Amino acid sequence: MSHTAMLPLCVSLLLICILKNDFMGSSYVQGFKMAAVQPGFPRNISTNNEKVKAAARATVNKYNNMSNDKFLFKELEIQRAMIQIVKGTKYMLQTKIARTVCTKNESVDLDNCDIQKDNTLKKAYSCYSEVWNITWMHVIKVLVLHCKEIPDTQLLNYSGASIFWERDSNLV
Repeated sequence: MSHTAMLPLCVSLLLICILKNDFMGSSYVQGFKMAAVQPGFPRNISTNNEKVKAAARATVNKYNNMSNDKFLFKELEIQRAMIQIVKGTKYMLQTKIARTVCTKNESVDLDNCDIQKDNTLKKAYSCYSEVWNITWMHVIKVLVLHCKEIPDTQLLNYSGASIFWERDSNLV
C-alpha cells in the first residue's frame, strides 16, 4: 500500500483514538454511568408550592373517586412534599385529609366545603401519594395512594388551620 493511500487510513485511526479518549475517558464514562444509574434524585420542596397543592388536590380527587363514603374529603395539611424530575414531574406527598359536609351527589368546589364538625361523622386519614405530572401532555396521574385512618383520639375540634395535634411520628 502506498504512503498516499495510507494517509486517509492514518487520519481515520488518529481521529478514532482522539474521539475514544475524549468521549470514553474516565470522567465522561464515570459521569455517564452516574447519570444512567441515578436519574433525578427526589428532593424536598415547599408544601406551599402551588404545584404541590395541585398534586395534593389530585390525591384527594383520586381518594374521593375510590372511596364508598357518602361525603367528600379534602386536604387539610400537606405534611411533607418531595419532587423528582422524571419523564415529567413526580410529587411524593404525605397529606392529611378529612371528611367534609359536602356529599358526593352534590356538584361542588371542594374549596367551598367545610370540614365535618359532627363528632359522629368526623373522619380523617393520613395519606401517602405519588402524583405524576406530565405538563406537555396535560396529564396528572396518581400512581400510588395509601391512606391510614387517624384515630379519633388525635382529632381536635376544627379551628381553621388544622384539626390535628402537632406532628405525630407514628402517623407517617
